[in-house]
Amino acid sequence: MSLFGNKWAGEILLETKRIHGLAHDASEQEVHEHLRSVTSYEDVTAAAGAASEEEVTALKSALAETERQKDALDNRVAELTSQVEALHENVKRLEKEAEALKADAKAKADEIEALKKEAAAEHTNGETDPSPGKEKSKTPKWDAFRAQHGL
Repeated sequence: MSLFGNKWAGEILLETKRIHGLAHDASEQEVHEHLRSVTSYEDVTAAAGAASEEEVTALKSALAETERQKDALDNRVAELTSQVEALHENVKRLEKEAEALKADAKAKADEIEALKKEAAAEHTNGETDPSPGKEKSKTPKWDAFRAQHGL
């Protein structure tokens, strides 16, 4: 009796050979050995599912890492943006201070020019500034001593 022991045995054997790509003239024993080594559909799908789950897990962890990096970069961008805004405000403040200092410098320069054009200031004793060389000495005794001794 053959392995397939029924009236359809021949057709089943031929169809099995065709499905598994075996030679048309393969024996029943060769077909039987081939079928023993064939992995079941359930085993193939389970293995594929396990591999897919591993890939999905790896991809999820890679995605989570990428999202973490994106969040870190977004935070850094926000931090740098606030620093840039603070620097712009600082620049505006410094520009205003520079304008104020320029105005002060111009006012002082105008004041100096006005003072140069004024007549000589009067001292508290009512005299005007003496011409150079006619100044009163602050140390008259010393000046007399130097003159007396030829110093």
